[in-house]
Amino acid sequence: MAEELNSFIRNEDIYGEDAIIKELKKTFPNLDINDLNNIIALIKLQNKTFEKEVISAELVATVPALIHSKKTRRTIGVLREYIHASKHTILITGYTISEFVKDLIQLLNKKASEGVIIKFFLDKHVDENFIKSIVEINKNFKIYKLVNSKVYSNLHAKIAVFDNKHALISSSNLSYNGIINNIEIGSILHGEGVRELETLFEVMLERKFFKKLN
Repeated sequence: MAEELNSFIRNEDIYGEDAIIKELKKTFPNLDINDLNNIIALIKLQNKTFEKEVISAELVATVPALIHSKKTRRTIGVLREYIHASKHTILITGYTISEFVKDLIQLLNKKASEGVIIKFFLDKHVDENFIKSIVEINKNFKIYKLVNSKVYSNLHAKIAVFDNKHALISSSNLSYNGIINNIEIGSILHGEGVRELETLFEVMLERKFFKKLN
């Protein structure tokens, strides 16, 4: 019943409100029109909440230059576009980082100078001195490093979250091979639900999985 009503409401422009009321009448014949309208309003509110939680996705890949696809975006282009477009926050992780991505980190420096909060999470094997040498001193650019532990291993996730609305999840490392030369596959997700990724890292910070480097 609930599934059918949701279908009617999500396609109200096709069925019309009369069809929704008629469907409700079958199950609740004793309710008056005001009660039925109240039920419809509640279901519509539920659907609005559902729509906010829905996440859409685009394919992202690092593939040879000769390979072209209208439906797949390139990793390096996606990174640059969403870093440029971010207005509030960027969370990015690094498992392997090479000098090749200095220009991306300089772009992150620029965004931090414009007021965007950057949270850069590094695996414990990343050379923190190299990162510090190319990150400009700015209170908005925060660097965290995974602490050594016998319980958990590495920060192997390769993600970047932009304004808590867009998230790149990929097999690509922040290196020449990762974003130019290898064959890597990922996706860029869109929707309010990607906020959960930042929440996960906030919880790990609270539980001392990472130490702040600057």
